[in-house]
Amino acid sequence: MDASQIPKAKLVALGLGLAYVAIAVHYQLEPMGLLWYAVATFVAECLIWMPEQLGATTGMGGGHGHRGVDTETPGCVVAAFGWLMLLAVPLVYWGF
Repeated sequence: MDASQIPKAKLVALGLGLAYVAIAVHYQLEPMGLLWYAVATFVAECLIWMPEQLGATTGMGGGHGHRGVDTETPGCVVAAFGWLMLLAVPLVYWGF
């Protein structure tokens, strides 16, 4: 796959995620804060870049008598949650 086949929304998400981490490094966050920021951004990017694959995951979380996840989640819902999470990262960290 070349760069012209990547949807613009995914490229925007990648640019935003990189900008978030660059800003966190610029403001010299403490190491644990920077780690939290980078991991939260990475998880959001995964949800945006691979929504169909992650939404198709079933069978997890069946402890204590629970059946776990037994239905697939639509990719658009997974991607929407990824965008919500990506946009919420700075709000959660800096408390706006």
